[in-house]
Amino acid sequence: MPASSDALSSTFVPDAEAWSNAASLEPSLLEVAGPLVPLLGEPGLRRGALYTVTASRSLALQLVATTSSRAWCAIVGVPGLGLAAAQEAGVCLDRLVVVPSPGDRWLEVVSTLVDGFDVVVLQHTGSLTPTVVRRLRARARQQGTVLLLLCEREPDIDDAHLRLTVVGGHWEGIADGHGHLTARRVDVQVRGRGAASRGRVVSLWLSSTRGRAGVSPDDTDQIRRLSPVRSTSDAGHGGVA
Repeated sequence: MPASSDALSSTFVPDAEAWSNAASLEPSLLEVAGPLVPLLGEPGLRRGALYTVTASRSLALQLVATTSSRAWCAIVGVPGLGLAAAQEAGVCLDRLVVVPSPGDRWLEVVSTLVDGFDVVVLQHTGSLTPTVVRRLRARARQQGTVLLLLCEREPDIDDAHLRLTVVGGHWEGIADGHGHLTARRVDVQVRGRGAASRGRVVSLWLSSTRGRAGVSPDDTDQIRRLSPVRSTSDAGHGGVA
């Protein structure tokens, strides 16, 4: 079952339900769950835009979970990220294609997916030079496809619509040395173009058991401007979770 705004902790955001109503979205946006709206600054992923997601595969899946009930999505070249993980995050498998290893013809494969799908999730590798990224972004813009670029470290991509980097967080659910991990709270650094260039941090809850995301209850304190913005290397974060 795809994730819906009703299944999320949308009570943390007073206007999340209204913003997540697909009927009210402008055609250039693909719906996201209401609790993720403060992260993007608008009620959906913008068609033809490039987003980078650093240090969190879970966040990338949450971003496409709701829209996958209406839009076709593809995940290409992301080792270890398959149908089971996508389903747990609430992604609709009926509209999802996973290409784990595109091989030597990966650029041709990715280009074909960009031409035919609404959202393409792609792992950043050494083959993705700035020139190749610009070519893919231009193709995505022409086709109206959302590109989500998964990164282990924040990439040097200046023209991304938004750059989302997990810079901190913790798990909950274990007390006194026993129990089960139930949810992960993450602090996401948001930077981008225009008004988003100054940077800010938004705190989210990412559930490990129900595939749900939500803005933390104290979001008024956790959404803040960064001054100065710390680099990923300064924050000391590496692998993708």
